[in-house]
Amino acid sequence: MKRFKGMKIKIVACALSMMIVFSMAQIGVKAETVNEVWVNGVNIVNAEGQTVKCGNGTATYEEATNTLTLNNVQITNTNTSFYAIENKKDKDFTVLLQGNNSIDIDDRTGVFGYTAANITFSGGGSLDIQAPQSISNAKNITFDDVDITASASSDGAIVTDGNITIKNNASIICSGTYFAFNALGNITITQSIVEATATAEYGNAFSIIDNIVIENNASVSAISYYPSLWTKNGDIAIENSSVKAESTHDMGIWSNGDLTILGHSEVVAKGKNKSAGSIGAFNIIPALNEKVEVYVGTKESDVTALEGSPFMIKTDLKHHSVSDSSYFYSKAHTHIFGDWVVDTVATEISKGSKHRACACGHIETTEIAMKPSIDEPSTEGPNTGDSTNVVFAFGMLIFSTVVFVIARKRVSK
Repeated sequence: MKRFKGMKIKIVACALSMMIVFSMAQIGVKAETVNEVWVNGVNIVNAEGQTVKCGNGTATYEEATNTLTLNNVQITNTNTSFYAIENKKDKDFTVLLQGNNSIDIDDRTGVFGYTAANITFSGGGSLDIQAPQSISNAKNITFDDVDITASASSDGAIVTDGNITIKNNASIICSGTYFAFNALGNITITQSIVEATATAEYGNAFSIIDNIVIENNASVSAISYYPSLWTKNGDIAIENSSVKAESTHDMGIWSNGDLTILGHSEVVAKGKNKSAGSIGAFNIIPALNEKVEVYVGTKESDVTALEGSPFMIKTDLKHHSVSDSSYFYSKAHTHIFGDWVVDTVATEISKGSKHRACACGHIETTEIAMKPSIDEPSTEGPNTGDSTNVVFAFGMLIFSTVVFVIARKRVSK
């Protein structure tokens, strides 16, 4: 009951956060025609050369594409604006990061957008945000090949009522009080690195209303009071990626839909009394013709293989009481073979065969090459093509004959 009581408190907090986001969206409808993009307290749309000095760097703006380029900026105050960067335009907003950029403010949000516009961070640079709330947008947020470090002192680090996408070798390290990531839609992490922490009681590192998708060699680590990976309505899918999820007072991973681990994934889930679970199915799906090992226990040094492990077919772990263990670990099975055993001996006219076996039952076979032919030994010397010795021998024979004949004549006289 403790978990569900705390969960109610968490859901209330989540609901309040979403109400704030909905309010932002409603305000955004009224501000559709506003031609303002604020940077460090200046509306950069009207600034000279559409450029704003920010510490030792500069922010420049391209109005045609609603693109803001940050080049080694340092923003430490926002003058008359509540936000370090604020998009008021009802048009998709791109933030290009060049070099190393930083935002360090004491009030409100680092990057904020409350219109019906998406925000994309790209450019290959970095951005470090220290603020009460790091990034908040009323629609989708995308991180594409950027390094983001976000630390929120009094709220969620990255918050949206849309979707969050992290892709193309992005690196996101974020810490919030109740949420590291909070989205009304989905979060998709592809071929990127994410570290997420929620520091407050009843918090979730990932508080996602719909689906969590972690795929294509992504690496995710998360820790929070309640499940660090949590979905309210959707599913959690981890495919060909690594995940470490820890809860200090509950389960490491919890899905109110399905929880699925696919292919060559490596997953660790740690909790206070339970590790990972779901309302729907909890499926392990190995890669084609491969197997998945599953271990459970109380901690990393005290685990045993789950009955039936390694699994070669799709298996619902809900039937194996996985969630009753506080530590869960799964990984693609690696075959450990014994010595080769000869099945058929190779001869001069036929190939042989041999096999070796893994403890999981997998058998690997291979051919043995035919033995080389062995001919009868020859009494003749090798034919080298060199006639020198033959001529010499023939000459010696003639010489010997002449000497013999002369010697006979002398004797006969």
